[in-house]
Amino acid sequence: MSGKELVMAVVCRPLSSRDILLAEKENNVVIFRKIIYDAREGRDALISQMEKLRMPLKYFFIFGLNDCLLVNCAEDLKTALERLVAV
Repeated sequence: MSGKELVMAVVCRPLSSRDILLAEKENNVVIFRKIIYDAREGRDALISQMEKLRMPLKYFFIFGLNDCLLVNCAEDLKTALERLVAV
């Protein structure tokens, strides 16, 4: 049995704390830090915010209920950033 993974969450939609905790439990992760994505500011603002908080953690994108993506490689990050355009 492996332990839970420590991640930095990027919340892309307004979700309640209960929904975020449910996503955390379902994906077997522990959210260490949370970034709220604001579509009005755009993807570039999110990327600059992610660079400021550079930590040795995986990113965990929460796009909505039961719609999450754990970033394990550069390809996953590219997919997540492309999906932000649709949010």
